Amino acid sequence: MLYNSGTELKLIDVQITEAIRRYGISDKTTSVLVVHISDAGLSSSAVQEKLIRVVDGTLLPLASLPDFTDWTRIKKYYKLDQEKALIATKDDPSKQHAVIDNIVCGDTPKASSVLDP
Repeated sequence: MLYNSGTELKLIDVQITEAIRRYGISDKTTSVLVVHISDAGLSSSAVQEKLIRVVDGTLLPLASLPDFTDWTRIKKYYKLDQEKALIATKDDPSKQHAVIDNIVCGDTPKASSVLDP
């Protein structure tokens, strides 16, 4: 949640800077997720027009994000190679991606609880 205070904005700025440091953005970067936070009065078409002006590339729907995700890099960064749930789903990439997504973005600290019985 974004609050309009210097402390929270500084924290968000630090998190963005840390993400860029860890994952890197360079001239060789081919995929970038851009998030635009604005007031409720700005229409989605106005936001899209702004993004088209500042981003050199093709805007894609968020649903295509899994196609551009570097799952191997995420597993390495979060040290998930020995995670039981990932080992159990190694032959099914879509299930494995769902497990990784749950570990990284969900509330469960480990994936073992997200496997189907």
